[in-house]
Amino acid sequence: MFDLGGGRITIIPKSRLTDLLPGEALPSLPGFAGYTVKVHNLSVTRQHLESNGFPVIETARGDVFVPGASLIGTALAFRQG
Repeated sequence: MFDLGGGRITIIPKSRLTDLLPGEALPSLPGFAGYTVKVHNLSVTRQHLESNGFPVIETARGDVFVPGASLIGTALAFRQG
C-alpha cells in the first residue's frame, strides 16, 4: 500500500482480485483493475447508479461497484465514508 496523504494505492496479487471485485478480470497491463471513492450515503449512490442503468455488484465487505465492462475497462467501487 502506498499512502498518498488523502488517498492510497493498494497493490494486490492477481489471485485476490475476485475477492475484492467479484467477477472482474485483470485489465491489460499496465493499468488499474479498479478504484474506490468514498461517498456520504452508499444506498443513495447505489440507487442513483441503478436508476441510470448501471449494473451494481455488492462486495463481501458491503461496498458496491460498477464492473469494468460497463465503464472503460476499470471497475469503479463506492464505499461509505
